[in-house]
Amino acid sequence: MDGVRMPAAAAALLAACGPAGRAELNRAAAHEAGELTREHIVRTAPSRHRWADKLGARPTGHYASAQSSVEAGGDASGAWVSAACPGLSRAFGPLTVRPSSARALTIPDSAAAYGRRAEELEARGWRIFRPGKSRVLMGAPPGGGGPVRLYVLARSAKIPQDRGLLPSDAELAEAAARGMARRVREAERRAGGAG
Repeated sequence: MDGVRMPAAAAALLAACGPAGRAELNRAAAHEAGELTREHIVRTAPSRHRWADKLGARPTGHYASAQSSVEAGGDASGAWVSAACPGLSRAFGPLTVRPSSARALTIPDSAAAYGRRAEELEARGWRIFRPGKSRVLMGAPPGGGGPVRLYVLARSAKIPQDRGLLPSDAELAEAAARGMARRVREAERRAGGAG
C-alpha cells in the first residue's frame, strides 16, 4: 500500500497506539486490502485478454491465477500487499520486458503460439524455422499444412500502464480503514465482555 493515503481517523488511531497496537491494526488493514485485491483480480481478469482475443486464442489464465499469490501483512511500521505476478506491476507504470536467457523475445503472433514457448510447439510436432534474417519465427504444423507465422522476434517489448489491474489507491485506503475499524470494534466487544 505504498503511497496510499489513509483516512485521517485511521491515521490518528495508528498514531495513538503503541507498537503492538499499530502492528495489530496494520495487519487488519493489510488483510482487508489483500481481500479487496484478490476480489479485484478475479473480477477484472476476464477482461484482460485483448491480445488473446486479437489472435483468436484461448486466454492462459495468467491474471486469474495471480489472485492465489496475493499476500498481505503488517507490523508496527506499516502494512503491505503483494502478488507474485510480474505483469501486475503495470498498474503503476509501463513495463519493459527483455529476454532473460535468449537473444530475443518471442511475441506470439498466432493462436497456436499464444501462451506457448517455441520449444513446446516443437515437442508437439511443429517444425519451427526462421526465414532468413527476418524478425519472425514460422512453423509448419504437425501433419502438414502451410507455414504459419507464429512469433515476432523483438529485443524488448514495452507494455503500457494499466491502472485497472489493481484496486485504486482510494479503494485500498477505504479497505484498510474498514479493516482497522473492524479490529477496533472487535477489541471493544472483547473489552466490554471482560468487565
